[in-house]
Amino acid sequence: MGLDLHHKKVVTPDRGQSMVIDAYGEKARKFAAMSRKVENSYVDWDRMFAKRGLRYADHFARSRTSALNALGKPVTIYGFLPKNDTGADRDSKIMFEEGSFWADIVSWIGSRFLGKRRTFIDKFKMRRQVDTVINVEQVGYQRYGVVDAFYEEFPREDFVADLDRVRRILELTTPTARANFTANFIDNWDPQTSLVVVSW
Repeated sequence: MGLDLHHKKVVTPDRGQSMVIDAYGEKARKFAAMSRKVENSYVDWDRMFAKRGLRYADHFARSRTSALNALGKPVTIYGFLPKNDTGADRDSKIMFEEGSFWADIVSWIGSRFLGKRRTFIDKFKMRRQVDTVINVEQVGYQRYGVVDAFYEEFPREDFVADLDRVRRILELTTPTARANFTANFIDNWDPQTSLVVVSW
């Protein structure tokens, strides 16, 4: 499994990238004074999955790729796996690509006869939502470099804003990665603006 650790610092709204923090609840509370409300547009995955007799709540987003479709037009392709999936069974992956109804029919026929992963091509259904956002800039990064116990303690998509929890990640870091982690996450930690995004 892949792991990415991002050390980010909150900056003013005219800098960096916006980051939605609603899903992190109490963990993000210390940044409330630096946040703002923004209305965003999202793909309505509940509707997209339900149209195929599936539940979005039973899956997690695994990939987002930009590519050219069969007609040479740029498209975005989203990949999902069942929440209990380890990634070993490639046929369990579900792909969504924006396209026409007829392309969806061709994709469905191909998946049945060729045994490929399920790919659905359709016009994306959208929804509007007001989000709480902060602006951040990345100041540190580490890929992999942790022991197996890390995955039992830190959820798949986690938000860490407490230095003691960051020190706990250091304890779960492999010896060869500790110097990098210390330099990129501990030594430059700012108690007012620092946070770590865990993604695996």
